[in-house]
Amino acid sequence: MKKYTFISTVLIALFSLIFVSCDNNDEDFVPEKQTVSIKWDKWKTQVKSGDNDDDLLPDIPILTGKASNSDGSAAIEVSVELQSLPNFTLKDQSVTDLEGNFIFYDVAKGAYQIVVKQHGEVVGTSELLIE
Repeated sequence: MKKYTFISTVLIALFSLIFVSCDNNDEDFVPEKQTVSIKWDKWKTQVKSGDNDDDLLPDIPILTGKASNSDGSAAIEVSVELQSLPNFTLKDQSVTDLEGNFIFYDVAKGAYQIVVKQHGEVVGTSELLIE
């Protein structure tokens, strides 16, 4: 009888130790910091305004890109800001989709910085010039 009591006491102590060590509410717990890489392209759309192929509306400059985590996976639902340089003025904001893609419409010519934020922290930046 003493043997079973000893074994059950050891198992209870072991379970309690494992349970406490798996507690993620510890204030010292710091999640691994991710960095994000940014790839972007510039596009212009041509929209017909009538039946004639020569009747085109002015080009609409579009900036598209993809944000990826340092492990190569898509940076999902992170905030992406388009800031004009040199003053870092916020021009537009977007959120990445489930594949890490983002898009900005009607981007004027100029120098910009794309800033990716995850949980409020900047995790990636990229500068570009649209001519």
